[in-house]
Formats: sequence, C-alpha cells, structure tokens
Amino acid sequence: EGNVVWMTQSRVGVEFSSDNIREKIESFFSWKNVTNHLKPVHDIGYSYDIPALKYWLRADGPHEVFVWQHGNGELESFSIILREQLVRWVDGEGVRTGRIISKRRVELPLSQEDEFIFLIDSQCQNELVHDALAFAKTLEEKHLPKSMLDFLKRKLTIS
Repeated sequence: EGNVVWMTQSRVGVEFSSDNIREKIESFFSWKNVTNHLKPVHDIGYSYDIPALKYWLRADGPHEVFVWQHGNGELESFSIILREQLVRWVDGEGVRTGRIISKRRVELPLSQEDEFIFLIDSQCQNELVHDALAFAKTLEEKHLPKSMLDFLKRKLTIS
C-alpha cells in the first residue's frame, strides 16, 4: 500500500507504507529478475536479416544482449543494453560504455524495426561494466551456451 505524493505527465512518486517494500522493489529490479524475462530471439525462429548476428537475447526494459561474429565464425563483438545504458566489447578494441540517447521505431514499406542511437562515453565507465558483469553472471545456459557465458564474463572482468 502507498500514497501518491507527486505526479507529472509521465512519472509518479509513491510513498509506501509497508516496511519490507524496499526488498520487494530491489527484488523486482534485480538482474536475476531481468534475466528471468530474457528470451533467446535466436532460438525462437523469429525472422531477422542480420547475417553477422550470432545471439540475441531480449526482454522489456529495454534489456538486450547482441553477439556478432566475423565471417570466419570468430566473435567480433557483443553489446549489452541495460535499461538506458550500453556496454560494448569489440575484438581488438576492448570494452566501451555509453547510453541510449534516442530510440525510435523505423517504419519501412516491408518491415518495422527499432533503431537505437547511442552516445559513447569518452572514458569507459567502470560502474556500468561492473553492472554488466553482475548481469552476465545471472545468465544461464538456457540463454546462451556455456562457452559464450564464460566469454562474456571474462571480457567484462578484464576491463
């Protein structure tokens, strides 16, 4: 139970009367709860025409994981979107961070797709990388193969 203490057109502030509400909210927003809602798009037969995309996990929020590969099958890069933040590793470049500055639906005559526009940080934000690692540690083999999970964690730990 709670009371609305302020409100704008798109946001609301609530004062909760329950003592254990903090734990419930933290549990709801935990990385483990997020990963419970991830769907492996690469496994569900969804038709997408992105040849270099090897794995794609998606949940609301937005929370997404993309893994791309070179033509020879070696891993090229991965991107992890956590809410409005980006953590990206690229082969030969390492880890970078950034944030989503725009998301829009692109409507083309034969398809609909989302487009994200990112602003990459001038310096890697270690806190974001730490969050991405904590998130990656909650992923399971139902999401990605064990070798890919280990790879993600290793690249995020090196940073």
